[in-house]
Amino acid sequence: MSHQSRVTILAGFGGPAEKRLCRREKNARMPRVQRTMLQAKIHRATVTGVAPDYEGSITLDRDLLDRAGILPGEQVHVLNLNNGARLVTYAITAPRGTGMVVLNGPAARKGLAGDRVVILAYAQMPVEEARRHRPVVVLVDARNRPQRGPAGRGRRTQKKISSGA
Repeated sequence: MSHQSRVTILAGFGGPAEKRLCRREKNARMPRVQRTMLQAKIHRATVTGVAPDYEGSITLDRDLLDRAGILPGEQVHVLNLNNGARLVTYAITAPRGTGMVVLNGPAARKGLAGDRVVILAYAQMPVEEARRHRPVVVLVDARNRPQRGPAGRGRRTQKKISSGA
């Protein structure tokens, strides 16, 4: 039974116990609203290979993962700029400095070596934090090497991402 319908039913009885319960429920701390925000973006990486027989995921150079703050096993969204395909998978670590960006398993059907992709990770946070939040953006060169940014991690976006069309 929902909070609102329970309060309505109890309020109809009007006894002192019911009024105390209603007052307690009204004053109970409601869960805080969480917003899902862009946490990190690896922008315009080049797919270096596909492995359709692998069990699934995207394999990413450890340098890219570290710079973006993406953990091995973390959910990521992959957007293929060449064909418009979008997929949700998880990150697997490739050796540092290799520049590897490999689509594995079913994800391998969504792109080809040479395609440009954007890799996104999201985080949930309270509204107050979301208003101040700036995602990490990692720009890469043609060989998927991260370009320099503040604190060696990538760069925080300088302006808010607009919600306008």
